[in-house]
Amino acid sequence: MPPAVPPASFGPREAMPIDGFVSQIGKVDEFLDSLFPGATDDEIKEAAEQLKQMHATAARVFATEDGRELVEWLCDLTLRQPSFIVAPNVDPGVGYALCGRREGENKIVWMLICAIASGRSQKPPAREG
Repeated sequence: MPPAVPPASFGPREAMPIDGFVSQIGKVDEFLDSLFPGATDDEIKEAAEQLKQMHATAARVFATEDGRELVEWLCDLTLRQPSFIVAPNVDPGVGYALCGRREGENKIVWMLICAIASGRSQKPPAREG
């Protein structure tokens, strides 16, 4: 039987109450500064603008029939395939390495799909795989 979780401290999908998390990270500005050490506000804004432009470019490029066909092909090669198949007599380390490689391939295609959705001002679709 799993240990009892105090209902006043944790919700069903919360590993840590948000108040506890915020108190541990301190001020929000300090937390953001730790994510982008040494970056000025202008540099962060410029990086955000570049990302927005790349999302718009992805949406424009993949709005064509050829672009849609290419995205479908990439999804067929990655997201719509099993991550890995366990074969007998394969070292577990090799299996983990293959799984990690496949997840990396999946991540690149998924980032592309999310960029297209963002460029169209849409929410990304639910992941297929």
